[in-house]
Amino acid sequence: MSMILLKILLSFIIPANIVMLVLICNNFNKRLGNYFTLLLSYGIGPLLNGLVFYYLLLLLPQKNAVFYITTCSLFWLAIFFFSTNKISEIKLPYIWFFDYFKKNLNKLELLLYFFVFSFTLLFSIQALFYPIADGDSAYYFLQSEALDQSKDPNWHQNGSIMLHGSDEYNYNPMIRPGIPAVTAFSLMLNQRGYDYLAFNFFFVYYYYLLLGIFLLVVSKLAFELKINRKKVQFFALLFFVFYWNMTRFFIFDNKEVSIFFFALAGICLVHELILLKKRDVKLEILLGLILGLNAFVNLHGILIMVFSLVTLFIFSKLPFWQRIFQGLLVFSLHLIFGVFEFLFAFRFIFSETLLGIFKDNNIESTQAIEAVQVVETQHLQMYQTPNMLEIYLKGKLQIITNPGSYGFYFLFFILILLAKFKKLFFSNFAKVLLFFTILYYFVIIDPLSMNKNSLAVVLWGSPKYSMLVVLLVLIFVAVYFEAMIEDFSRFVSKKSSYLAGTSIAGIAFLVIFKDFVLSLGLRMLTSFVQVTRDISFYSGKVILFYEVLLVILVSFSVLTFLIYLNKIKKANSHIILLVLCSIFMITPFFIADAGKVPLYETLHYINSDNETKFKNIIYFGDLFGVYYYAKSNLPKETLIKTNYCELYPNNTYFNLRGSGDLEARYEIVGGKCKEGSEMYSQGAYSLCHANGK
Repeated sequence: MSMILLKILLSFIIPANIVMLVLICNNFNKRLGNYFTLLLSYGIGPLLNGLVFYYLLLLLPQKNAVFYITTCSLFWLAIFFFSTNKISEIKLPYIWFFDYFKKNLNKLELLLYFFVFSFTLLFSIQALFYPIADGDSAYYFLQSEALDQSKDPNWHQNGSIMLHGSDEYNYNPMIRPGIPAVTAFSLMLNQRGYDYLAFNFFFVYYYYLLLGIFLLVVSKLAFELKINRKKVQFFALLFFVFYWNMTRFFIFDNKEVSIFFFALAGICLVHELILLKKRDVKLEILLGLILGLNAFVNLHGILIMVFSLVTLFIFSKLPFWQRIFQGLLVFSLHLIFGVFEFLFAFRFIFSETLLGIFKDNNIESTQAIEAVQVVETQHLQMYQTPNMLEIYLKGKLQIITNPGSYGFYFLFFILILLAKFKKLFFSNFAKVLLFFTILYYFVIIDPLSMNKNSLAVVLWGSPKYSMLVVLLVLIFVAVYFEAMIEDFSRFVSKKSSYLAGTSIAGIAFLVIFKDFVLSLGLRMLTSFVQVTRDISFYSGKVILFYEVLLVILVSFSVLTFLIYLNKIKKANSHIILLVLCSIFMITPFFIADAGKVPLYETLHYINSDNETKFKNIIYFGDLFGVYYYAKSNLPKETLIKTNYCELYPNNTYFNLRGSGDLEARYEIVGGKCKEGSEMYSQGAYSLCHANGK
């Protein structure tokens, strides 16, 4: 545990506080506020440390760990030395942060905040103390190990690398260097291997930063619109915490928590620059740093950079040529702080085929062809979009058609636009947010199907991109939620008799035609979402949602009837409606399990061994069940081939290879084995004799 704390201190806390000292020395805390300065410092620090380490690897590869750790430490020591003139002020952001809760929240409000916040502690326990069990995060961890082991960012030019001494890992060009650099640096501090706790900490760390900056953006918009910020912040916390997709991606250690943090930070800095009538080079440098670090993490960050610069150019008050020079400076700085990832993205966007992308990254032709086949198969399995109707239902419109993952937030946002557009139009920050959101949606999600790139399916098919749309939409939902419910409350008061009768009729219909409703609901669900599990799973979720909807509808009918009889005051009816609508908005979160194990069993498995944890993981438990069956029945160091990188990070028993290996006698596959070759199957996974032998 002491080694983990040392890693956190050297990789996260010390760099963050030195960055904060630099920002304070340049008076950013006075211009941007103490809270925003605190968030920026903690967001920039770890990835800037990873960036310095990565540049060292590029310039001076294959040195020993002591050299890299010492050089990075000297870098931070030098920055600290030149920033000590305001060291006494470093405490100010912390003082502001703690004073805010003391002065602005009473005991009841603190209790409500703590109740909602406590759910994030459960999420964090699963993210931290449960092993890596998702393909995306497994790839990032494996690439981190490869970078640590080789001490060379170009290790893949020599072919594959043997991890843990026995597992052959082939470079994945889709995994960009930001997170691997941060993780590889922490791995150097302790060479025991299989240390995924520090890796997991990265995502917990940025999840809370994302939550913090989300609340800041919501508060900023509410302030401009002259809306009570205290209530708005509570709804923001409530909806963010119970946003199913966000929680699931966080628990499974996905990079989006850091990408979205930098996206919101970038939007705030863009807005600050837009307000100015003359250029501010220091602020432009900070924006270039933020956008560059996001590009360092992933291609998604590069796309966000483009949209941020377009937004800045369009809304800026500067003369035309000053806008051009401003954009060029920010873009150039982004290239440096993003290790020129934009050049990779350029090839990625304009490569004619997926095969070209792999060849561009010096991957052998046979490996490239194999990788292409794997990716294309994964796309076919994941997105399930064989025709235009399903492309829209399961892809481009999934933020509407899949409330289980995205909630009802986008639909509520549309209502807000219809009802409050004029008010939003008079807020400068609202216009910036709206423009960025709409631009992002039409380019990335591409509802008009204008993007002909063969990989456009990833943008509108993967939930990672739609997630950001909904996160941006959530800002408006949180700000206007109570106002919209007030409007609805007035409508209910006027039409209470009609609504009471209608809701009773609705209840009767749901009860009498229960089987028809459940059947229709199941058909709609399987038409709208990507079906990856047995149909009984989806049937159970439809039944659960039916029961919750029935309870809410009964409660609403009782409320409207009491209002009609004048048995309840308007103020009380408004509070009850607010509670009912809040419950309805977060209901989708509780329909499907977002965790590695069910949230209510988080503490049950916390002290269990990895085998028990793996076998009980909701989405991949069957895969690990097959792996552990093999472990119980095959000798140590048996050669097994598989495409499931989830098995690699914790493997200490077998020699794992890619699916193209010809020497392996066994393989773990998705689906059924060839006839006569099956050794064991569990769920959708099987252990087979390789090549049907």
